Amino acid sequence: MSKTRIPLMLLLVLGAGLMTGCWNRRELNELAIAVAIGIDKAGNQHQVTIQVVNPSEISKKTSGVPYAPVTIYKMRGDTIAECIRKLTVESPRLMYLSHVRLLVLSEEVARDGIRHALDYFSRDREFRPDFYVAVSKHTTAETILSLFTQLEKIPANQLYDSLKNSEKYWAPTIGIHLDELIDDLIKEGVHPVLTGISVIGDQAKGKSNENVGNIAMPTHLQFTSIGVFNKDRLIGWMNETDSKGYNYIKGNVKGTVGSLLLDENKKERVSNELIKSSTKTTGTLVGGRPHIKVVITGEGNIAEVETSKVDLSLAKPVLELEHTMNRKIEELAHRSIKKAQQQFKTDIFGFGEVMRRSEPAFWKKEKARWPEYFQKLTVDVKSDIKLRRSGRVGNSFIREMEKPAPKE
Repeated sequence: MSKTRIPLMLLLVLGAGLMTGCWNRRELNELAIAVAIGIDKAGNQHQVTIQVVNPSEISKKTSGVPYAPVTIYKMRGDTIAECIRKLTVESPRLMYLSHVRLLVLSEEVARDGIRHALDYFSRDREFRPDFYVAVSKHTTAETILSLFTQLEKIPANQLYDSLKNSEKYWAPTIGIHLDELIDDLIKEGVHPVLTGISVIGDQAKGKSNENVGNIAMPTHLQFTSIGVFNKDRLIGWMNETDSKGYNYIKGNVKGTVGSLLLDENKKERVSNELIKSSTKTTGTLVGGRPHIKVVITGEGNIAEVETSKVDLSLAKPVLELEHTMNRKIEELAHRSIKKAQQQFKTDIFGFGEVMRRSEPAFWKKEKARWPEYFQKLTVDVKSDIKLRRSGRVGNSFIREMEKPAPKE
């Protein structure tokens, strides 16, 4: 080994020793673990509400004086960063933000524009971008974070898990993470959406222990519908039916249940369970104008039969049910498109993004006029979902019950 390398190696060893250790270490008993954050307007300022875990109550195994499993801190300020730092005048611990699971923006904030509120959450290194973002519908974000919940002691966990499960098993809901939301805000040819949270019941009772002391909660939180944005401003709400259509078009439906009305007078229905689906959207120019084609494919099962008219042992009735189910999905999709075109005049489906990829020359020339094109856009929707199984039984016992009695 050359003599010149020895001092260099010693320098590297000494440098490595200086780099060891937890330079930014913070003890757990010095931190307030934040699990949810709400943003409201307070005049020309922001009001930030933070739901913080009460660790002694969560871990408690013995009976004693009941304390809430979470604590709420709130503060007003000119910026989000100022509000959170200013909380040190009330909280004995420094806010730890890496475990935030939900960001709730009030409807008032959403209608005013969310870009400024989101910058802090995308910039601060302590936040992970995988938390959900939602809008409090017809109430404040503070109210949403102040309600007691059952099953899960920590309300933020209940909301997170509820949204995570409902988007897997129920078509009208969708969970949007922070990074997905920002991606839709900066993309050309698409506008974002966010799921709304509503308070069902008496808000005052929901803020007390009385809410979890009964079998039936007097007040609960519910993910209700999809909020439509034009750029970063909330402009309206889709109802449950239109939200289903939106999610089918976007390929967000992982599983759901629908019903087919076979006899309106007798209210006889068959329920179908979707177990997987995917959507392919393509764009072309027809006569110089944009044209979109949406193809939905997947598999489903027959979940429930409330009629004696369907003989599941035969192929023809099953194919007829399949046809009826697919026509209903197409109807849902067209209804959602029509509402976006006529009421909101906003492309939340990303059809402009599809045209940008498939017809770049057209997009470069006409993208400024895309809102005008979107309102008159022709969209063909084709649903081709197959019904594969009928559960543990074939025909319903209802069919057997309604058979005419044998003649003696």
